Amino acid sequence: MDKELQPNRQAMELCPCGILILDGAGTILRANRAIELMTGLNAEQLVGQNSEQTSSPALQTMLSNEALIQLVSSDAENIRYLYCTVADGEDGESIRYYQDVTEQTQLRGQNEQLQQQVQELAITDELTGLANPRALNRALNTQVTRSRRYGNPLSLIIAELSDNNAPQEQLPDSVILSVSRHLRYRLRWADTISRWDHNQFVIILPETGQQDCEKLLTKIRKGFSDIALPDEQVERSLVLQFGTTQWQKGDDSRKLMRKAVQNLTSEEALATNSA
Repeated sequence: MDKELQPNRQAMELCPCGILILDGAGTILRANRAIELMTGLNAEQLVGQNSEQTSSPALQTMLSNEALIQLVSSDAENIRYLYCTVADGEDGESIRYYQDVTEQTQLRGQNEQLQQQVQELAITDELTGLANPRALNRALNTQVTRSRRYGNPLSLIIAELSDNNAPQEQLPDSVILSVSRHLRYRLRWADTISRWDHNQFVIILPETGQQDCEKLLTKIRKGFSDIALPDEQVERSLVLQFGTTQWQKGDDSRKLMRKAVQNLTSEEALATNSA
C-alpha cells in the first residue's frame, strides 16, 4: 500500500499549493511542505489536530473557512491571504488546497484605492462634460476669495430643468445633454458651468454684476424654445427656472448658494417654457 501511495505523496510534496488531508471527523492526516512555507506551522506537528483542538488561531481559521482566508500574524504586522478549495478524497477524507494570493489581493486593494482616488480627483460630469460639484466648489471658493480681497462683482445662477407635462419624472439623459449644450454655448470663456444635480446646473459669473447677469439670462432664454431635442423627446414641454444672486460683503460660497436656491423657489424666479 505504501508503494502505491508513494507517487501521490511525492506529488503532494512537490505541489506549490498548500495541502491538508483530513479524515471524516476533520482531523488532519497529512500536510505538505508548502503549508509550512505559507503559515510557518510545522507540517508534522499539524497531523492529528483539528479546528476544535488546535491552539493555533491560524490553523483554526484555515480549517473553518473556505474561499478567501485572511491570516494575521501574532504581532498583527503581517497579513497573508490564502484561497482555499475543498475536494472529496477517498473513504470520507477531504482534501483542502491552499493557494497564496496575498500579492494579488493586495494589488486588487491598491487598484480599488487608486480608482477611488481617481474618482475623487475627477472634475467633470460623465454625461455632459461640464464641471462636477467638486470642481464647482473649488471654483466658487476661488471666486469668493477674489471678491473678498478685491471687491470684484460676482454672480451666481442656479438653473433647474423640468417638464411641465411630467414635473415629477426624472428627465432622460438625452434631454439633460441637449440643455447642457444650450447653456454652455451661451457662456463666456471665464464663466464656469456645473451640473449640480440630475436636472440642476450652477453657473459662476466672475466680474459680473446684476445687470450683466440679467443680460446673460436673456441670452440663455433666447432660442431655448427651439432647442434641439432627440426625436423621441420633441413632445416635451420643458421649463428652465433660474435662481440668481450676487456676492455681497460677508458672503461665503455656502451662503451664496443658499441665496441662489432661495431665489429659485421664490415667486420672482424666472421660467422659460419650450412649448
